[in-house]
Amino acid sequence: MPTDQDTRKRRECTTVERVRIIELNAQGFSRRAIAKKTEIPRSTVQRVIQEWNAQQNLKADSRSGRPTTLSLRDKRHLYRLSDSDP
Repeated sequence: MPTDQDTRKRRECTTVERVRIIELNAQGFSRRAIAKKTEIPRSTVQRVIQEWNAQQNLKADSRSGRPTTLSLRDKRHLYRLSDSDP
């Protein structure tokens, strides 16, 4: 994963960065050369290329995220309670 220049934290590759990696790979650059040229870690370059070869997909995989704590029924019940008792 690339790092943000301001915060020095890791961040997800943008679609533009992914396209650039795929273009350089198609031009015959090695993974190491692509990593140097784009300043993206070699492992990330390798993963992007592998995903492209497997699925022809440039978008990042969606993540499930944290499951909701309350069901829709629970939310409705709380809403009704808050309206009835001031």
